[in-house]
Parts: sequence; C-alpha cells; structure tokens
Amino acid sequence: MLSNFRCFARTSRVALVLCLFPLIAIASSQDHRARVLWVSAAQSVFEISPLDGTPSLELASLPDVQALAVDQRTDHIWIYNRDQLQAYDAQGDQLVDTTIPRRFFDDDQAVALAVDNKAGNVWLSQGHTLYRFDLTGQLQARTYIHGAPIAMTVDPT
Repeated sequence: MLSNFRCFARTSRVALVLCLFPLIAIASSQDHRARVLWVSAAQSVFEISPLDGTPSLELASLPDVQALAVDQRTDHIWIYNRDQLQAYDAQGDQLVDTTIPRRFFDDDQAVALAVDNKAGNVWLSQGHTLYRFDLTGQLQARTYIHGAPIAMTVDPT
C-alpha cells in the first residue's frame, strides 16, 4: 500500500505541497480504491479528487504549510505549518497540534515529513534536526544531522 504513496514537500515559499495516497472507499462493496490529492495553497490544505478536480475538504487558516504526509493506515493527514506539527482526520477534525521550537539557523532550511504507520512514528526534519514523534504528537527523540536533509521517505518493507 505504501508503494502507491507519493509526497512532495516544498523547499521554497512559492511551491505547492502535493500528496497523493490511496483511500479505500467505504461506501463501495467492491475493493475499489479512490485516490485523494492533497494540495496546499492560499493558506489552506485541500483534499481534491484527482479524477475530476473537485475539492471535498478544506483545512483553513494554515498560513505557512511547509510539508504534508499521510498515514495510510488511519487516513490522517499530517501537516508541518511553520512551528506546528498537526494531524487531521478524514473529516477535517484536528487530532494533534504540537509546537516545534525553532532555532534561528533552521528558519530557512528545507522541511520534510514522513509517517511510518507500522512503527507508529512521524518523522520531521527541520534544518539540521530530525525529530521522531509518536502518532499522538509526543516527541520521542531529536537528533542533529550534519548536512540538513531536504527530503525523506519511509521504506514500507
């Protein structure tokens, strides 16, 4: 299932954040997979059908989204919004809101976000710091990385 996951996090303030993941259709009796496109634009994150471009959900008041990742087991969307790590369920209800302390030398560095739902971890790299959170948003570990990471993904095997 994770092999179908594609996530692109922006590394500049003008790029869009796109996240594509399979979502099991609850209303269907067949094993049908619909795909959902997550787009960050205009201080919101939108859930959009890539089949017809129709928005089905808007998460508003998110002024500086820098990274998105999806937990495919729970269908929760994880968002890094400047100093906040946030998670929302499929109905748009906020589940997690954790403040991440920023250091002055990390302000203009790339941010990457990945969810390892098998291990129950959310990984965030910000500047030279790699954070590991549990799925409730509690910080589990913080590590300094020489050479700031610009992208990250979880190997599903």
